Amino acid sequence: MNTLRMLLACALLSLFPTSVSAQCSVSIVASATNICAGQNISLAATGTGLTTYTWSNGSFLPNITVAPAINATLTVWATDQSGCIASNTVFIQVDQSLPVITATLINNNPIAPYVACANQTMLIIAGGANTYSCSNNSIPIGVPFFPVSGGAFAVFGSNACGTTNLNNGPTPPVMTWSFFPVSPITIVANNTLTCAGQSITLMAMNTASVSWNPPVLNNMPFAPAASGVYTANGFNNGSCPVSGTVAISVLPATPIITATANPSTVCAGNTVTLSVNGANNYTWTSSTGGSVYTSSVVIYPAQSATYSILGATGGCVSSTTLSLPVISLPVISPILSTSLICAGSQASLWISGPDSYTWYPGPVTGSLMTAFLMQSVNFTLSATNGTCDVSTTSSITVNARPAIAIIPSSATICAGSSVSLNVTASINPVQNISYIWNNGALSPTLFISPTLTSVYSVTATAANGCQSTDSVSVIVYDPGFAVSGPSTFCLGSTVTFTATGSPISYTWSGGVSGNTLAISPTVTSIYTVTGSLGNCFLTQSVTVNPLPLPIIIASVIKNLVCPDEPSFISASGAATYTWSNGLTAPNFSYIPSQSIYSATTVFTVSGSGQNGCINTAIVTQSVSDCTEIQYLLSDNQELNIRPNPNTGNFKIYTKTPLQFVIINQTSQIIGSFQIDNSREISINDLPNGVYYIIPKSQAIVLRKKIIVFR
Repeated sequence: MNTLRMLLACALLSLFPTSVSAQCSVSIVASATNICAGQNISLAATGTGLTTYTWSNGSFLPNITVAPAINATLTVWATDQSGCIASNTVFIQVDQSLPVITATLINNNPIAPYVACANQTMLIIAGGANTYSCSNNSIPIGVPFFPVSGGAFAVFGSNACGTTNLNNGPTPPVMTWSFFPVSPITIVANNTLTCAGQSITLMAMNTASVSWNPPVLNNMPFAPAASGVYTANGFNNGSCPVSGTVAISVLPATPIITATANPSTVCAGNTVTLSVNGANNYTWTSSTGGSVYTSSVVIYPAQSATYSILGATGGCVSSTTLSLPVISLPVISPILSTSLICAGSQASLWISGPDSYTWYPGPVTGSLMTAFLMQSVNFTLSATNGTCDVSTTSSITVNARPAIAIIPSSATICAGSSVSLNVTASINPVQNISYIWNNGALSPTLFISPTLTSVYSVTATAANGCQSTDSVSVIVYDPGFAVSGPSTFCLGSTVTFTATGSPISYTWSGGVSGNTLAISPTVTSIYTVTGSLGNCFLTQSVTVNPLPLPIIIASVIKNLVCPDEPSFISASGAATYTWSNGLTAPNFSYIPSQSIYSATTVFTVSGSGQNGCINTAIVTQSVSDCTEIQYLLSDNQELNIRPNPNTGNFKIYTKTPLQFVIINQTSQIIGSFQIDNSREISINDLPNGVYYIIPKSQAIVLRKKIIVFR
């Protein structure tokens, strides 16, 4: 039937591809893999995404139950939806009946295989079953063990069909042995440390027979040649081997002892360890007195010494000496400038001597140590003479200074104002504090009214005598300034006022900024200026009075003159005058030259009044050639002179009666006369020259030149 199922499974597998993909897998979970013939087991095929199963026994289910009669191997093939094929195999061991047990005893006793000694291992090897046990549960099967008793011990075995033991199945094998406890060999030596050439005796106990290695006679004297380990071998109870060992040390006939000092040279009072080796017992004797009986001793020597050492091992004795040089320490005694100072003060420590010195904290090398200290300090001075060092500590106590601060009511003030300075001070521990200011005041609050920027300082002294000083600068802003400029000026001109002083800015009435103000008032006016420095201000005022200008009147005696005819030009209304022709008199005569015909000359006069103000006026002098011209008196009036030029005799004709004067070129009057209609005039004493006839009345513009030539 099974053969038919396998053939059917093979036929079905031929329908699938022959390749097996690694992308899918199948596992077999068995309820057991070792059974007894006739027992059922369950096999379950599992895997992710598997859809079909085919077992080698012809089943198509994922889970099957089988009961093989003999050992069997079952295979399952499974596929997933993609056609991937996976397979797996399980082996089933089928036991047909209860096991038949075989067993062998392995004993390390070469004399009696079935005698168990407590100091030797035994081993039971069994076969025919899957697992094994002993009727004595403390005895393992297949593992070496130390026996603790003797007797007969059965070996049990188990397979899938059950356990073979004394009550079930074939008769189990029985292992039988005798047990002997053992006692180790005890060795008695009369001496384990001996000198070369001396005899010792070794005796082995707890054994009927004994052999020694190296070979010696048991309990018989012998002289060992060298140090070594001696082993005694024998048997307990005639069959259990036992042994024992003993170490023998052989010393030279005279012990070689060596003494050392660490360090070999020591500074006085320092630690040194004296050691000796090469013997068992020692006696130290110092040249300075005293004895010690150990192999090592710690001492603190104050001076050099020589030590004698006796070393004994058994009867072996020898001696040696050890010299220990001791170097004297430097002598130090530092001097302190003071042991009590105030925080921040300088402390000095010094020492004199031939050695090298280092101060700590630091390090500072040399014989002098100075430091400004804020807290108490322990100074350590280390001195060395090149080999030995020594140190000492000096303490300097630092007292706290009071912590002070000056708090001004204001750091800046205006000149004439006051300010208060208040000092606060504290110190730990709390104690009384006194104050003194640099102006001699003793209170903690100072009221001042400085006129200049000043520095004020205060010194606070605590009850411990320590002082602290603080200072503050009080800035005084003085906006004082001066205004310069004239208080009067001439009307129409510009006057400038300038403010000079400490202010950094000025503001004039009217909102003008800057230190200068240019103005041209027409009436007496008052101007103010405010100077500022910091938050301080000062206002001043100036009054300016404009002075009137002189009213200058400039005129000519005749508006029209002939060439070489004198004209009189004058000015009035001022105290002094300056004409455009350079003259400074209020009036002057002007005679146009004969080369000037039908011309006009303009004269400008500058006049200064009593107040110093200057004004100007302009006057124009007209000039005509005057050759036989008729001068209009009024309503076609005429003045004729014939002959002209003449020898001093000439006749004057006029339509209107007039009074005339004759003047020379310097405007000097030569004579005067009345003319009704005509008149003949003879002036015989006139020198040759040019003369002028002019009416006495200024209301008549008339001028006639007469030329006298003989």
